[in-house]
Amino acid sequence: MTTIPAPLQERYEIISALPGTSLYSVYSAIERESGDTVEIRQPRVRALEEVSGIEPFRALMGRHQSVHHPHLGRLLVIEPDGDAFWLVYEPARGEQLRGWLGRGLQLDEALQLIAQAASALQALHDAGLVHGDINSRNLYVTPVTGAQLRNGGLAALADSMGSMQASLQIPMPAYMAPEVLRGAEPSPQADIFSLGMALYETLTGRLPFTGNTRDTVRVKQQEGGILPVTRANPTLPPVLDEVIGRALAWDPQERFASAQEMRETLLNVEVNLSDADTRLVVPDESGRQEILDDIARFEPTRISAEDDRSAAFRVCAECLTINVAAVTRCAVCWRDLQDAPIRNRREGESFARRTQRRRATWRWIRRGALAGVALALVALFIYDRGAPPGLLTGPTTTTLTAQAGEGHWATPRGGPMATGSAMQAEHTPEGDLRWSVDLGAEVRASPTVSNGRIFLTTLDARILALSAQDGSVIWEQEAPGPVDTAAVVADDRVFVAFRNSTIQSLDAATGEQVWETRISNPLFAWVMVDDGSLYAFCQNGVIQAFDAGNGDLRWEIDTEGGMSAPPSVSEGLLFVPTEDREILVLVGETGQTRLAYVVRGAIDGSAAIRNGVAIVGGLDGFIRAIDIRAQNLPLEKTVLRWWAQFFIWGMAPFPPAQSGVIWTRSVGEEIRADSAISGNRAYIATRTGDVIAYTMSSGAEIWRQPLQEEPVEAGSPTIVNDTLYIGAGDGSFHALNAATGERLWTGGMGGPISGSPAFADGTIYVVTDNGILYALD
Repeated sequence: MTTIPAPLQERYEIISALPGTSLYSVYSAIERESGDTVEIRQPRVRALEEVSGIEPFRALMGRHQSVHHPHLGRLLVIEPDGDAFWLVYEPARGEQLRGWLGRGLQLDEALQLIAQAASALQALHDAGLVHGDINSRNLYVTPVTGAQLRNGGLAALADSMGSMQASLQIPMPAYMAPEVLRGAEPSPQADIFSLGMALYETLTGRLPFTGNTRDTVRVKQQEGGILPVTRANPTLPPVLDEVIGRALAWDPQERFASAQEMRETLLNVEVNLSDADTRLVVPDESGRQEILDDIARFEPTRISAEDDRSAAFRVCAECLTINVAAVTRCAVCWRDLQDAPIRNRREGESFARRTQRRRATWRWIRRGALAGVALALVALFIYDRGAPPGLLTGPTTTTLTAQAGEGHWATPRGGPMATGSAMQAEHTPEGDLRWSVDLGAEVRASPTVSNGRIFLTTLDARILALSAQDGSVIWEQEAPGPVDTAAVVADDRVFVAFRNSTIQSLDAATGEQVWETRISNPLFAWVMVDDGSLYAFCQNGVIQAFDAGNGDLRWEIDTEGGMSAPPSVSEGLLFVPTEDREILVLVGETGQTRLAYVVRGAIDGSAAIRNGVAIVGGLDGFIRAIDIRAQNLPLEKTVLRWWAQFFIWGMAPFPPAQSGVIWTRSVGEEIRADSAISGNRAYIATRTGDVIAYTMSSGAEIWRQPLQEEPVEAGSPTIVNDTLYIGAGDGSFHALNAATGERLWTGGMGGPISGSPAFADGTIYVVTDNGILYALD
């Protein structure tokens, strides 16, 4: 058994005991100082007594602690306690892959999950580590964040034990590589074999070789080959036989050279699946039923005498595992069995079935009660979210819209949809300096371009229009105060928001004022112009809509959440990121809220939108694809919040996804930059300077490229044809191949780069914080 040391209880509040193993107990706990939920693994006393090398194992886990990856369960803390110690992990996300297999997965989802696990495995191998115990129980899955590979390195605790090792089944023999079963040390190639076994099980619901001991599995491996997956399930595409064949090759040298190669192969197979193959559910029905039958039997004991119906047994009251009567502790959860009654097998199985049914009944009663409460709330509080009270004055007087296309970069991200890309440009800039000009003041906003004019705002209260031909000043206007945000161009008008709570509309050709109006925010705001309306998004959370033709106020709402990012507009809908862990989608005509999407942290970058899908990153380290056409269900936020709480209490299944979610991926770093979209690829840059490309359809990572060897704050990317341009906080400016991430060229700009590059008529425009504007051909 395991006793909880006093120092552990002082630092952590133990919530509940989770299913453990023969090696260690597992607890769900809350760190008292931070309030964070964690999982604690504490090696059992008997295991520690058997271990010959506690210090080497502790040092090994210290190396695992240093590896961070979005699809790897993080080891947060290693806490010593004399001769004992415990390990603190981030909590598991979702449920074990084996549980998902009982319900089935679409083939493309299955390949993506194993590819994500391979990506996490590569991170371990790059650190000189091996996992050692990859199986479908150490892979956890959620619909939002995907796969999470857990328990890396813990198998080394079993390897260092003497008399107990033979009965532990850690690692699980059915997943072990042939060379390891013959006595070789675990290696990256052995991990690839184990991941291949997990893939085989995912596709078929079965394992090629099973057995309770290493010797049994070793003999089966030597006596028989592996049944191809297309024979186990003839509906699978034949290419999967080749993938499985390489992953499970007998000779380690014939397997995939790395987990990264296996990942790339799986993603390539997934991308090239036909529509019918994509929707194929794996495992097939018979495979799913086998898994469900195993789970229903609780996958009984590793120490058993199944062929002797008259033998004596003890049933563990905690996990219902049937153990032989001679043992004093459960082989699975290590519970003390001395007080458990001795039964024959028939009585033991009957007791386990009755207990299982009783627990299932109470589980469904709890779920039914939750559903009843939810339905009652819906019945009592369904309401119609009408347009906000306001000053709607009828149709707008113009159809002014921020222009996009050749010759125009009318907003900081190229247009209302903020894609940050120009895909059919006649010329792709190669970095040759055409001209540069010193503006004589600090600049914090991106340049905008339209009809041969470059528009810039400065911190010394000026608005400038420069010639795109040579950088000469066309006109200059004194502003009523410093300007932090970019000018937006719509047809023959320029719109600018100032710190003194005003917005001005200027003539683009002369700079003369057309109209001026007051806005809510005393500091600064972003503006966007679409279909005759000018939208002001204020830092204090107020959103106002004006008639772009004359400045008349049309409506106003208070979101009660601050804003640090420009908006995006598409299909008459406003996509509004906030600092209050919420994204709003509003109807541009009325300000009515269609979708409120809750996130884990503030959003500091604007979203790129294409075909109704918005791509946006956040300070929580996630990139999200959101359907802007979706709408919240009545009381959705309230119901999901309570559902999540009941899930934590074990009274409800995993909560469903929010309305609007398409996919979510963890990047592992804060994202402050604006996103970009080009074709079927989405791009994001992290705070530490990694540029990452994803597929728009599934969120699969295509490539990742650091801008510098050392971390550097990255700006927002701009894509022209197949070239990605991006500036950095150290003054460097980079061009990458947008399809592969390959570095094309790098230049220096003499100071940190403000905002994102602008593109028009074959030229890239870049401005630095110290006020130097560069034109690159």
